[in-house]
Amino acid sequence: MRAFSRADLRLFFPVALAAALPLHPRASTLVLAVWAAAFVFRSVRERRFPRSDFPGLWVAGPAAYYALHVAGVLWSEHTADAWFALEVKLGLLAVPLLGSWEWARLDTADRRRLLPLLVQVFGAALAVRVGVSLLRVTLHAVETGLPEFTYAALSHPFHPSYLALYATVWWILARPRAVHSTGVGVLLGILQSKAGLLVGAAGAVGLGLHRTWRRAALGLAIGCAVGVAAAGALGRSRMEAASSGTPSGSTSGRLQAWTAAAMVIAEAPGGVGTGDVVPALVERYTASGADYARTRRMNAHSTYLQTAVATGWLGLLVVLVWWGGCAWDAARRKAWQAVAVVGVIAAHGVVESLLELQQGVVGVAFFLTWGLAAATQAECDAADVSD
Repeated sequence: MRAFSRADLRLFFPVALAAALPLHPRASTLVLAVWAAAFVFRSVRERRFPRSDFPGLWVAGPAAYYALHVAGVLWSEHTADAWFALEVKLGLLAVPLLGSWEWARLDTADRRRLLPLLVQVFGAALAVRVGVSLLRVTLHAVETGLPEFTYAALSHPFHPSYLALYATVWWILARPRAVHSTGVGVLLGILQSKAGLLVGAAGAVGLGLHRTWRRAALGLAIGCAVGVAAAGALGRSRMEAASSGTPSGSTSGRLQAWTAAAMVIAEAPGGVGTGDVVPALVERYTASGADYARTRRMNAHSTYLQTAVATGWLGLLVVLVWWGGCAWDAARRKAWQAVAVVGVIAAHGVVESLLELQQGVVGVAFFLTWGLAAATQAECDAADVSD
């Protein structure tokens, strides 16, 4: 084992962010705050401003998205909600900018060492998060005699859909063996997030078309089936309503949210403003008798619709160019793992408003910068081995 050296400190902040992200939704805030302070201190001491060294769209895409929401404050009636939304979305600026400046300071050897380390640390932290949740559920069962296998019990304090996205992206980046892929699939099944299961299945099908991924994809699919069956045996299956043809609460709520969002977009093609999204949707829920969505004050439950409601068709175009451009750039480099990372995020964005919670904002920003870099490097290394 190589001894720790002072040079390893250059890798500290990206690794710390990878470790904090799956542990707690707010843990990344502390890392980003300290990282920003360290960056300012270092820039003042060195009397120079570092250059940006990520591909332009990785930084320009989220920056344009954030700028539109800053502008959206100007025509928001609920300004307090608008400023809170900007605070939550600040990670869309912090992660790409700090990461790009840090990336520029690293030499080739440090870059090649850092990227696989990020994937390993993220996977280890994700395993710790799941282990802690399992321990909490077990202790609850021992104390009360009743297993706490309710929806979200195993993902707390994360939403199951976001933890499922984390696990799926890690599976793509780590490219684990079939047995470990089965474990990831079991996690997706037990989490019982329909969005997470669908996106995980799509990732397995897409990557399974490549012969080198077939065993891992099959392992993931088998694990998903086992996880869903286990959840059903424990009496917490959310799949039964979906398979019966009767929309469940969350499914009907999404349909109500999407319908209302489409109506708001048609009435306000320029957007209702950053802080007025939920009030505009609730007004529609009330008018149409959508009680499930109204009582829960649901957002649009789609990144694309949520963005269009807030900032209009221009905001939707920014998201499509940002994510589509990242996928196109990865495809041009034949970095198919990176394409898959963008694909699962884009697919998940159809059924979840990924950029409205801290766990989604920082996660998406991390995956669409450091995750894409790691996936691209992994493809280059695999090509070198095959050659």
